[in-house]
Amino acid sequence: LGSGYLGLAAISILVNIITLGLLVGLAFRRFPLRAQSWRLDWSLQLRMLAISYPLMLNHLLATVFWQIDVPLLRQYNGEAVVGWYNAAYKWVNAFNVIPSFFTFALFPILSRQVHTSLDDARRTFRLSVKLLVLVALPLAALVTWLANFMIGALGGAEFLPDGAIALRLVIWSIPIGWINSVTNYMIISLGLERRLTLAFILGVSFNLIANLIFLPRYSYVAASLVTILSE
Repeated sequence: LGSGYLGLAAISILVNIITLGLLVGLAFRRFPLRAQSWRLDWSLQLRMLAISYPLMLNHLLATVFWQIDVPLLRQYNGEAVVGWYNAAYKWVNAFNVIPSFFTFALFPILSRQVHTSLDDARRTFRLSVKLLVLVALPLAALVTWLANFMIGALGGAEFLPDGAIALRLVIWSIPIGWINSVTNYMIISLGLERRLTLAFILGVSFNLIANLIFLPRYSYVAASLVTILSE
């Protein structure tokens, strides 16, 4: 509509309001709004907070895990390098929609199977890992081959060849990362999400320390390889 970033922000708010209206409508159709059926259950609220807090912390650490190299790159290597690296990462983030949607759909199935049959849950988990790897490996190989074209199409000739080199490297994080995605939800299904926090802390710590050591000398190549090793 020609309103720039303010218009983009306004559309985001509007879309969220529409989504809220649809969800509220669905919720109240299932749970009619009657005074006697609604009350605050403080013990339930506290229990939900205690259970969900590790999940919030894990998600925060996972976000830091993925984003921490960008400000470090900006500090040590400059804006141009950040541009090359981000151009590569945009493709990785686009492909990461695949395991994200897959695991969101799989999570309730795993949660049910964990409580009914651990053998079924184990088989589902193994099959899921195989499917994701079968997609991720040829995809990573194809992206490695087409990296010049993909970066050129996204950012233009100014991002070549460095953006393509970064993409050829960082794309190989997805086979491991996709396994981690489904494994993460398997562990949550088992009720062991608190143990994940230590793993995320170790991953973020390694990512930070390795980037601080190697970024000044090896730039986006180091950031890409550290991402793979962190996964």
